[in-house]
Amino acid sequence: MGLGDAIQVLVDIFQILVLVRWVFWLVGADAANPIVHAVAALTEPFLGWLRRRLPFLAVGSWDLSPLAAILICTFLNTYLVQQVWLLAARF
Repeated sequence: MGLGDAIQVLVDIFQILVLVRWVFWLVGADAANPIVHAVAALTEPFLGWLRRRLPFLAVGSWDLSPLAAILICTFLNTYLVQQVWLLAARF
């Protein structure tokens, strides 16, 4: 059960970071700011991977990869964590 909880916490933290990055993008936060830079450094590997694999996520000047990342995280929280918990309940 601890593994499922750990996965859920990590996925939730990543979701929050993606949301924070999206808010920074909306308000036009300065990229030189250390907090903005740290959030971008933590989320860019996955968001960049999504953009390369799913190029249709870029619609005009809008980048929809954060939305896709949140949907993937929601799926992981509902499916993967549930499966880990069910597996743990068997033992």
